[in-house]
Amino acid sequence: MDDPGKNKVDVGMYKMNGAPKDRRPNWIHQSMWIEFKKKGRKDDAFNDAAKKLFEVDSQHAAQVRGQLIAYAEMAMNRQHRTHLYSVYVMHKFARLIRWDRAGAVVSEKFDYKKNPEILGEFFWRFSHMTDEAQGYDPTAQLVNPRTKLFRLMDKMAETKLPEPFDYIREAFAQSIEGGGPDTSSQSKTKRRGRVTFWLGRLMVRSLIWSVAEHVVLLQSTSRPRRSCT
Repeated sequence: MDDPGKNKVDVGMYKMNGAPKDRRPNWIHQSMWIEFKKKGRKDDAFNDAAKKLFEVDSQHAAQVRGQLIAYAEMAMNRQHRTHLYSVYVMHKFARLIRWDRAGAVVSEKFDYKKNPEILGEFFWRFSHMTDEAQGYDPTAQLVNPRTKLFRLMDKMAETKLPEPFDYIREAFAQSIEGGGPDTSSQSKTKRRGRVTFWLGRLMVRSLIWSVAEHVVLLQSTSRPRRSCT
């Protein structure tokens, strides 16, 4: 995968048809992830005490938060997401975390050995959520390589546009190269009904190509901030 930092979660959860077969973390298809630490409270990067800072002020805690943020960033940058969930386990303790592009919401720490029903109910509810509730952007879909739309994307990337507009085609071609997924999006308009767009692979700026009118736009996307609030 396209991961210079070689980030590898302890446990990745996937839909049945998206589970990797090579034992490598697949950030494109991962539904949520779980990180384990052995030292219990010593590995907790957060503090539930009302009169103390929520983020534990130590180098080790900062490293732990950085690791968790890096995992969330990997998923956000390789999937069209509104939010995502993860579980952070510290020996017999755990926290639930909900991530979005503004930061994270972290639950209170709980002892899952004494209260196993908390994790059990969380996983049960997560498995029964809709894709949208799990955090998948309902307006974007992966394009299957075996479909006509996928082949059409390649064709449009190779078909030169009249000057001086061919730079747009070149940028679109670059956006569908590399290790990320190709996606499409649909939008409704009053005049033309539902219009399909192509979105290149995820990056800081996503190139969008209208299938109906060949209109090309650049849409800014944001990366997760390196903080937990």
